Amino acid sequence: MIIKNHRSFLQIILAKFIRLKSNYAKLKCTV
Repeated sequence: MIIKNHRSFLQIILAKFIRLKSNYAKLKCTV
């Protein structure tokens, strides 16, 4: 159960990181 929770936690962090990266790329393109 702990491993599953840890996995979902990592997935959430990864999704947030990808979103941040895409947002940063958009900012770079506009600037």
